[in-house]
Amino acid sequence: MQPYAPPAAPYPGPPAPSAGPTGQAPLRFEITEVISGAWAVFTRQWMPLCVAMLLVGLIVAVPMMILYLVGMFAVVAGTGAAASGGDPDVGGVIAVAMFGGMFGAMMLVMCLVMPLFTGRLLRMALTAVRGGTPTVGDLFSGEMRYGSMLALMLLQGMLIGVGYMLFIVPGVILALGLYFSAYLVIDQRMGAVDAMKASWKLTTGRKGEVFVVMLVFGLLSGVCGMIPLVGHFIGYSLMLLGVSIVYLRLMGEWAPVLPQPQVAYPAQYGQQAYGQQPYGQQPYAQQPYAQQPYAQQPYGQQPPPPAGGYGGYGPPYGGGNGPPPGP
Repeated sequence: MQPYAPPAAPYPGPPAPSAGPTGQAPLRFEITEVISGAWAVFTRQWMPLCVAMLLVGLIVAVPMMILYLVGMFAVVAGTGAAASGGDPDVGGVIAVAMFGGMFGAMMLVMCLVMPLFTGRLLRMALTAVRGGTPTVGDLFSGEMRYGSMLALMLLQGMLIGVGYMLFIVPGVILALGLYFSAYLVIDQRMGAVDAMKASWKLTTGRKGEVFVVMLVFGLLSGVCGMIPLVGHFIGYSLMLLGVSIVYLRLMGEWAPVLPQPQVAYPAQYGQQAYGQQPYGQQPYAQQPYAQQPYAQQPYGQQPPPPAGGYGGYGPPYGGGNGPPPGP
């Protein structure tokens, strides 16, 4: 070591994580705290979340059920007409074609209906993990961003589908990298393409952590689905809240925001001299001034001070008693 050498540059340390779309560095997250945070928010806001999911399921299920019934009726009618003509092969072709048309129509209806509510469900989840109180009415009010959500669903579906065709792994990577695009469309009001770019940047270097979160919440949702009637709503709500927490952490915003419990003072604090009693009843102030020692009697009737105390004559002068003699 050279004592007179110029100072060396400090060790640079690990590179700082890239900032998100808002310019804030991402915050850490662990799967255990994400699960506990999602459960804490769910216990407070389970009613609007579960009811909103139930309503969305009913709204989407009604047109799907109508298409299914119409399609099945058409398949039965077509195969019956072909069978009556004596050509079973033609009946089979008609049945397959009608079934394919029915399936395509159902997928089209789902693609057209889901963007109506997906963004609002995401906004309700973000409101909950940010410490707000979502309501069922939020499902039918507020900005929808239907065009951007529809374009995003179509583009994401095509890209991920092509990725799955390339031996599955590219499709998984694309799905993880684009997973938060819908959040960015709703929360940051981005377009579909910009949201996908921002989501890819947001998950760069963190796709493994996001995969663990998706895997755990997928398993948790499957376990909750075994509960009759309400299991799916619990599982999907927990997944929605957990993913919302991860999204906000990656954006540099701490979540979830939970109300702080009101902690009462310990019992011993309530027995302190200056804590519990109103002013004037504290120790050293319980009695009025007129009842204090040397102030109980009217002026002129106070007891004399003790001999030799403050105000007395002190030790006798020259050994005698009383004040010193005059000249």
